[in-house]
Amino acid sequence: MVYLWLLTGILLFYTLKGYPMWMAMRCGKYPRREYGRSPMVGYSIVVVSRNGGEDLKRKMSEILAYRNPTLKKIVVVDDGSEDGSVAFLTSLKDPRLEVLSQTRGGKSKALNKARSKIKTEAVVLMDVRQSVGEDTVLSLKDR
Repeated sequence: MVYLWLLTGILLFYTLKGYPMWMAMRCGKYPRREYGRSPMVGYSIVVVSRNGGEDLKRKMSEILAYRNPTLKKIVVVDDGSEDGSVAFLTSLKDPRLEVLSQTRGGKSKALNKARSKIKTEAVVLMDVRQSVGEDTVLSLKDR
């Protein structure tokens, strides 16, 4: 019977005092993240395109209009286009833009090729057909 009272006392002490003290010590090591207030780390955008045409032109004008300084690099991988996409991409003069081209190999091969060029902590993968505003990309920092 004494052991039951002792076990009950230990559990009660741990519940009321021990666990809160342990959490207080743990919070000192790992401070709570403030959502919505922390600056976004540098990020890169990767676009894979094959015969993008007008969609690629619209997408590039949209991305090049982003003015947030945390956008470090834009990597566009051309997957064997035959519509002059590479010539269009190389004509764009933006220091953040890097154009990679490959023979037709698929999206996974293109993403692996782009991965070796990325040095930032965050990467945003985009498709040429969808429109994504800069505010949408910046809202990803809280996720």
